[in-house]
Amino acid sequence: MTAATGGAGVRAVVEVLARALTDRPDEVRVEVPVEYHLLATILERLLEKTGGTHAKTTRKNFDDASWVGFRLAELLPLENRERQMMLQTTDPLERLAQLMHTLPRFQSG
Repeated sequence: MTAATGGAGVRAVVEVLARALTDRPDEVRVEVPVEYHLLATILERLLEKTGGTHAKTTRKNFDDASWVGFRLAELLPLENRERQMMLQTTDPLERLAQLMHTLPRFQSG
């Protein structure tokens, strides 16, 4: 197995796990608070560039804290342990806070 196919396999597992977790009835639907609007904008730009199954979603999803958090946890280059922790978090606002905390790592300077 090459590194490229191994990475694709991990990505596929992460996508399946994320889809399974996103429909949890224990997670409250919350609108993205203004302090996290940057995350929704980043997600929108990522999906424009990468395409995929979520690229043609409705605007409504970008206002859903749970949806935004799960999609970013899927797409950002996080460590597997960190990604798993975010996907298992049941509070969408806590997930967004964790994601905001990771953003400085992805800034090019």
